Amino acid sequence: AEYDKDLYEGIFASPERSVQVAHAEDAGKGTSFLPPKDISSKLTLTLLKNLSSHDWKVRQESIEGINKIIEEANKRIQSTGTGEMFEALKGRLYDSNKNLVTMAIIAVGNLASAMGPSIEKASKDILADVLKCLGDKKKQIRETAIKTLDSWITVVHFTKMLPYIIAALVDVKISSDGRKEIFEWLTKHIAKLHYQPELMQLIKPIASALQDKSVDLRRAAEVCLLEIIKDFKDEQVSRAL
Repeated sequence: AEYDKDLYEGIFASPERSVQVAHAEDAGKGTSFLPPKDISSKLTLTLLKNLSSHDWKVRQESIEGINKIIEEANKRIQSTGTGEMFEALKGRLYDSNKNLVTMAIIAVGNLASAMGPSIEKASKDILADVLKCLGDKKKQIRETAIKTLDSWITVVHFTKMLPYIIAALVDVKISSDGRKEIFEWLTKHIAKLHYQPELMQLIKPIASALQDKSVDLRRAAEVCLLEIIKDFKDEQVSRAL
């Protein structure tokens, strides 16, 4: 039987494992001067194969193995030879075991923090799959996905993430709660940006959300819109509709 206890019980209860799966929010502190390590030799065929094992415990150990590799590299890694790992890790973002989905999302955030800007090209568009996790009914999974977006935006330019975000905002499989959380995330980060013409691409998804039956989604979209239009003229906004 699949492991289905609450995430913070059982597998995450021990200090050892909490270290392995914790978000790498402090990645690089005290080690940023170290050169990134080539981890390709540690991404063995067995590790990659085990990510797709029928046994959830083996899949779990494989995700933990990736986090351990990141830790051993002082959270500074190269993108060399990581393509197959990202492909294998994608599958765990759709795992039937929700605890493993959460662990996989965290691992993607850890990889972003450790790899830096090169993750944008190396990751096989895995960000799109992380965003799809915002369609999950489980709030904890959505919150973890948002934390991983935070990890990405510290190393990848906002405009590189924007196409994936727009696709998620118009994805009918993502619930109003998920889209609301994306708009809230956008508002927080847009407030930190200087003038970015690419933000006009968000106007149509916002206009659509403003017509949604969910009051909370409409409110989040409106707040996001107000943050965007601070730096634009009315005619610019009108042309974007």
